[in-house]
This record gives sequence, structure tokens and C-alpha cells, in this order.
Amino acid sequence: MTVFVLVITKKGPKLKKSGEVEKRQLPDGAVIESRGLMFQPAVQPNGERTIHLNAKNASMQEVAEIFSSILERPVLDRTGLKGEFDFAMEYAAHGDQPLVALGGPELFTAFQEQAGLKLEPTRAAVDVPVIDHAEKPSEN
Repeated sequence: MTVFVLVITKKGPKLKKSGEVEKRQLPDGAVIESRGLMFQPAVQPNGERTIHLNAKNASMQEVAEIFSSILERPVLDRTGLKGEFDFAMEYAAHGDQPLVALGGPELFTAFQEQAGLKLEPTRAAVDVPVIDHAEKPSEN
């Protein structure tokens, strides 16, 4: 099936190796780690709608998994980068609902220019679940 592979551009990655994981305490007393990807829609002073992506203590595998959901297509990590990284990107969002634009064409350009990564479409064998039989539940 058609997939995307996450690779490093010829100019190399523009990622910062993560340092110590920040921890914060919630009002209920629980302590959580600050990590993962966060998308924040914003409106610039000129009215342009943008998406700000902030990655904190994220592995390339985690980035691939998040974008698999957003792009509705498997994303395979082929960067070879080990460990966790911090990076930020900002790109244009079009339409009235900026969260719909999380995977728009501007994202692909931002990945290359701001993170030094590239999402390339290709075909690959991918495991997919198959349901070959289903029955109505019996009444108990």
C-alpha cells in the first residue's frame, strides 16, 4: 500500500537532542513528564492562520506514529536517528478549521525547511488487521 517514509534531507536534521525530561505537577498532585507533540493553531497579526508544532522529548518513531494518524496513511521511520529530540515548526493552515490542515502540503515543506526531515510517498508491505468472520452476540 502507499505509505510515507520519514527520512533525513540532504542538508541534515535540524533537531536538538533532548536533555533531561521536564516534569510538572498537576493540581491533583500527580507528576507528569513534558513530552510528545503538541499542535497549536494560531492567527497571526496579518490574519494568516498557522499551525505551530512543538516536539519535546520525542523519538522519531513517536513522530512517525502521530503523523500516521494525521495523514491517515502509515508513516515509517527511516531516519536512523536514535534517542529523543526537541524541535519546533510553524506552517500555514488554510480553511476555517485549522486543525484539519495538520497534514496539508505546507506541513511537508515545513518538515524539510525547519526540521531537516522529509516525508516521501512510496509503496511498502504493511501489516493490516483483517476481520474474516463476525457473529452477532448471543443473548445471555
